Amino acid sequence: IRIAFEITLNGNNTLLDYNTQTHGVLTLQTGAGMQANPGDTVLSLNWLPSINAPALTWSLGQGGLVQSIWFQRVGIGGTTLPTLLTSGSYMQAEYSQTGHNGIGSWLLVTNNAGTPGDIASVDLSGTVIKLTTGKQVRIAQWSPDGNAIDYFDTVTNGMGTFHIVNINTGTDTLIASSVATTPLPAWSADSQHIVYSNGTQTQIVDLRTPGTKQTLKLQGRATAFSWSPSTSTQLILSTGNGQPGIYLVDTLHGTMQQLDKQVFQGAIVWTEIP
Repeated sequence: IRIAFEITLNGNNTLLDYNTQTHGVLTLQTGAGMQANPGDTVLSLNWLPSINAPALTWSLGQGGLVQSIWFQRVGIGGTTLPTLLTSGSYMQAEYSQTGHNGIGSWLLVTNNAGTPGDIASVDLSGTVIKLTTGKQVRIAQWSPDGNAIDYFDTVTNGMGTFHIVNINTGTDTLIASSVATTPLPAWSADSQHIVYSNGTQTQIVDLRTPGTKQTLKLQGRATAFSWSPSTSTQLILSTGNGQPGIYLVDTLHGTMQQLDKQVFQGAIVWTEIP
């Protein structure tokens, strides 16, 4: 078992990799003094999915912008210095362990002089692929299986045009032209369904037939979504007006059960106890 963490000492940020079996500590170069910008700090730190070849990847930046993405193998066969995967100016950078067929991949949203730009992906070989053209991507999210990215284009007053782009084929699908950014659309665990609010109604899209939408009978502004971790036919939905409360929705049978009458806004964590 290995634990990676960042410490700050005398204003300097350092990445450490601690081996719980050997009690050894490896100090990692974060990019400072190499090709990073002065003042950059670690913004996110992630392990790669393979336990047989442990490796870390992280982003550096400052002032709300990501400036570079790095990668380094540790342990047996590890490298002494990190590898720069890409550098530039990005509004958003999110890593997915399941991206690139389970090897891992980053999604990046470019920065165009303070305006959000297009989405690109970068894998651990440093290959950068542009996934959209001419967009102003405000919010982007990975699908759980790492094969798709959903995003909002041109958000106004909390509503935006909602797309999903397949990173393997490059196909960009318009899901709806007016989708609420709060709460964010939510993926089912199997990445086959996505739920979103249009401000007054909740709709579910089966991505195997993206032109087909299921509109829930429940009226009201959604405040939270949470899919079951084991099935794509059940989710918890909270509404703030109309028919306020927390509901368990069965999309297969088209039924709803009210769990609570309280208005709720925030994250819902679904835990199944065997």
